[in-house]
Amino acid sequence: MEAKSEIRISNSEIDSTLVNIDEALRDSNIQDVLDELDRELVGLKPVKTRIREIASLLLVERLRKQMSLTTDPPTLHMSFTGHPGTGKTTVALRMAKILQRVGYVPQDQRDRKEGDGRRAFY
Repeated sequence: MEAKSEIRISNSEIDSTLVNIDEALRDSNIQDVLDELDRELVGLKPVKTRIREIASLLLVERLRKQMSLTTDPPTLHMSFTGHPGTGKTTVALRMAKILQRVGYVPQDQRDRKEGDGRRAFY
């Protein structure tokens, strides 16, 4: 039996509205980014799981905002640490794509800064 990914929301301002999470996920194209991450990085299961959790949170926050439900904007400060060659930049770039596709960062706002052995994305 297939689990349904729908949530029924009742609120005094909103008549019983049905939200299809699978449809919202398809429309955002987030799954494409998560699939890229799986293909490009071997291992890193805890990192990939955390990225999926963050993507889910951002998608639900966007849906809540679209339905005029109260939301607290998520804190989007992130730090990617580790030895050279461990995938930090790849993970950060995929996270930036997710943020863009969900609407938290405009497409033209991502900027990569490098220097002194550090990288930053704005």
